[in-house]
Amino acid sequence: MSGSSKALAMWGAQQLTLAGEAIPESTKKACGDGLSTAVASAKSKPAKKYPQIHIEGRRWFQKTFGNTYHSVRILVDGKQVCYLPFTYGYCEQFLQTAWEWLAANGFPELDERHANGSRKNYGTQYLRDVMGGSYSVIDVQRKKDL
Repeated sequence: MSGSSKALAMWGAQQLTLAGEAIPESTKKACGDGLSTAVASAKSKPAKKYPQIHIEGRRWFQKTFGNTYHSVRILVDGKQVCYLPFTYGYCEQFLQTAWEWLAANGFPELDERHANGSRKNYGTQYLRDVMGGSYSVIDVQRKKDL
């Protein structure tokens, strides 16, 4: 039995939908069992309502010693709730800095751990897709612009 026919057999006469819209047959065939599993898990868990979260990072590269530093502003429902100044870290480290602050200050599910110690709910995909949050970053030329 192919993946799409298994999915249709599992759901019977119900029409598979994603975000309230019918899923095209080509997508059903391409996704196979993974699609039915995703739809089933989406239907079985009620979505938690998160406030609007935006993380704004600013990075500065110290040319003299080759280090990168960042600062982070965290906005919840359009209001700044935290400013984390001058911290060492390059690339997207500003997200980790913000993530740790959020986990310690009102979002304990961000710090849930697997048995091996790694976080269960982690990463920018979780921020965007589950929490509905967003982030932006800008590279500044001067330290005082952090």
